[in-house]
Amino acid sequence: MRILGSLALDIVLVVVFAVIGRASHAESLDLAGISTTAWPFVLSAALGSVVASWRNWPWWVQGLFVWMVALVGGMALRIAGGGSTAPGFVIVGGVSLAVFLIGWRALARKRLGAPVPTPDLMP
Repeated sequence: MRILGSLALDIVLVVVFAVIGRASHAESLDLAGISTTAWPFVLSAALGSVVASWRNWPWWVQGLFVWMVALVGGMALRIAGGGSTAPGFVIVGGVSLAVFLIGWRALARKRLGAPVPTPDLMP
């Protein structure tokens, strides 16, 4: 996957995660509110996405890596910024981010098809 494409899609999906979360709690959906919620996860997911795309890992390893960095880094930055991380938020955030960050990679892989491995006949 191309680095910029993966990065852009990861960021968009993390912002969607923030919008859904704010909407489900009837919080403001203005740019300031969304930015306040999204920034720790966007920053963490962007870092994870760049590293994962740069490495030559299988799609599922990339997805797991981005998800872990986004979740752990996002929660840590949220705490550092004065936010809270209630256990329910960590669980729902973890599941939601997994569906988004691993899920789009699985869908892309299924749609594009897995490459057929070719045996190496030459020693």
